[in-house]
Amino acid sequence: MRAWYAAAALALAWGASAHAAPEKKTVCTITVNSSDEKEAFRARLPRGDYQFVELVEKGRPDWLRSSCERKVQCDVLVISGHFNAGEDFYSDKIESQEHLRMDELERASCSDSCPGLFSRLKEVYLFGCESLNPDSSKYASAYGESGRERMRRLFANVPAIYGFSGPAPVGSTAATLLNRYFDTGAKGEIGSGTPSSRLLSAFSRNSMVVIPGLREHDPRMAYRRQVCQFYDERKSGAQKLASIHAMMKRDMAQARGFFERIENLLVSLPEEERRSSAFAQALAEISADDAARGRYLAIARGERPEMRARMVKVAATLGWLTPEQESAEHVRMVGDLISRDAISYAE
Repeated sequence: MRAWYAAAALALAWGASAHAAPEKKTVCTITVNSSDEKEAFRARLPRGDYQFVELVEKGRPDWLRSSCERKVQCDVLVISGHFNAGEDFYSDKIESQEHLRMDELERASCSDSCPGLFSRLKEVYLFGCESLNPDSSKYASAYGESGRERMRRLFANVPAIYGFSGPAPVGSTAATLLNRYFDTGAKGEIGSGTPSSRLLSAFSRNSMVVIPGLREHDPRMAYRRQVCQFYDERKSGAQKLASIHAMMKRDMAQARGFFERIENLLVSLPEEERRSSAFAQALAEISADDAARGRYLAIARGERPEMRARMVKVAATLGWLTPEQESAEHVRMVGDLISRDAISYAE
């Protein structure tokens, strides 16, 4: 009898699980400019199969932290805003204060303090001009990456990243093309992670492309891990400074390649972190490293004047130059320019 009850209970449990409604896919949106693209997705995707979450909250710059607190997990991400492969997704509305710094996406992508937000992403839709432009000579970030290189790194392991290698349709035009795509009966494709030839066909006149994110075996993942050390919110300012010091000791030429990120990190550290004893200790260790100081200044003195001045300022921040020595470096720079007869209008 007991065996019969056990078998019956098992059968009921199996039946319940077999008929359980599948979990809804979460479409996360970051709406900086037009909401037409988001609304096209919302109107055409079955409510029983998809739910929508807007990540950017008006008046709240720490949207990433808020999304983490809400334990949001995105299957699909739709970003709408002007871009041009720069440092911001932005709005063309003068009255709008909304924008999305790429550094925020870096934090969302890199921070192990919030691993769930983008961990199960299958698709990303970037409705911004030049978002996947491969030409870093014309459209490049402040760190020298093309839009395509940066997005592949940001959305590592995402099977399908859609964007534009040139000008992108915006607002109602983009929505019209999305509706044309959905009219083909393709709504079941959303969130599958399979690149859609029908979507590319709908946007065939608008330079839409689809690419995968970096995979674990890709050699560029090592660079991604190095970049992420600047953004991982689990690490304190002292730990990040120690990582920078280790990089400088290991390979100063490599550290030069990360100069802009080092510079931004030092500027952006909260005052309370700067006052911590751990940060003071990390700063003391790097400022006492005469060998690293010498290699750094040797590289700085070979740079163009604008970059050289910035590198001198960072050297002072790291404790490698007293105010008098910093002034002397500027005098030396002017002397070098005069001796080379290289002073231009910009200098």
